[in-house]
Amino acid sequence: MKNMLRSLITASLGLLPLIAYAQFKVVEYDYANAYFNNGQDLPAGSKLILTGKMPVQADWIEAELYKTNGSKKLLFSSTWKRETGDNGLNFRMPFHYELHSNTRYDFRFFFYKFLQTDQKAELTSDLHQSLDTYIDQSFAPKGSRMKKLRNQHKVISDLNAIVEDGLTYTRHSRDDSFSGFSDLVKDGFAQIERYTADQKNVSDLGFKQDKDAVPGSSSSAEIFRAKIQELKDIIHMELDTYLKQPQLMQIELKEVIGYETDKASGALALNVGYGGVLLGGKSLDQLTYGTSPFVGISLPLANRTYGPAILANTSLSIGVFTRNFLSADSSEVSGPVFGRPYFMGVGYNLFRFIKINAGATALETRGSSSITEGSASLDPKAISIRPFIGISAEIDLWMGLRERR
Repeated sequence: MKNMLRSLITASLGLLPLIAYAQFKVVEYDYANAYFNNGQDLPAGSKLILTGKMPVQADWIEAELYKTNGSKKLLFSSTWKRETGDNGLNFRMPFHYELHSNTRYDFRFFFYKFLQTDQKAELTSDLHQSLDTYIDQSFAPKGSRMKKLRNQHKVISDLNAIVEDGLTYTRHSRDDSFSGFSDLVKDGFAQIERYTADQKNVSDLGFKQDKDAVPGSSSSAEIFRAKIQELKDIIHMELDTYLKQPQLMQIELKEVIGYETDKASGALALNVGYGGVLLGGKSLDQLTYGTSPFVGISLPLANRTYGPAILANTSLSIGVFTRNFLSADSSEVSGPVFGRPYFMGVGYNLFRFIKINAGATALETRGSSSITEGSASLDPKAISIRPFIGISAEIDLWMGLRERR
């Protein structure tokens, strides 16, 4: 038994170099013509590395992937950032998404450039002005007091929307989107709401009789304006904190619509390996086994690209051992009819191309069956089913088959 295990381990080590197979496919994006690899189909079933030329001023690129079916669901996105001192015109971006075969995809390439100090100052000023205008328009004078025109939830939601709209063509260098204004802004607006409600008890020319306004102190209008300014200051502070980090401005958008992937040719693979078959024995010390190379075909239970991992790594196999075995009494053991042991089993991938196999082997003593003049004779009593284990490498029957299905 130890010798059989040693043989299997040795065989597996010999097959390991086969897994040194490229796991990524390099795809060149043509910026000028908006297609890939001179118009060839995209490789399916492999992670990609996107390369290509870009605008000289681009500092950041983001690539988004969608399926061409009218759906706006983002499948995957990846980014590239220009490193300090890099003045080249080429980018190289890992794209860790395995495309399906026989499928059309839409790609969107966003090209960004870092905002300069004066550009960021202009953006900040424009946003401040828009937010201040909205706050001012959220209240209206009513006699000697102020009336709110929008509730707190509406105001906060609209303030967030103003910032998001203003930043539509920008992005944060740390990939952080604006998360909205904090509870400090909500509290500031709530204070103004309470103050406007309290003004109902104030006469047209009188003063608020509380800690905020007493005779001889600030008027209600002045207090109201001060509270509004406090709210604006909080809004400005939170926005400025977000914009303090480097910001990128979109300079161009390129789209590749309905681009096709490789056509799948099938799913069968050649299964070549080395295995051992238990021939007999009633105890561990009396076990008799035979070992031999084998060859067969395998069919995966699921697509590797988008099927469940456990099923995608499992396959059904049938095949034949290339050598016969010797039993304990030195009789030659072959297989029924064809003169070689054949098997049916299940394989599971330990690595990308290396799998362990287990199943059943059909055996018989050599000479117990024959084929003559187109007819076969069998001795059912001489046929036995024995377990086997093995290790193998899968080789696609068509070049690149597994990568394309």
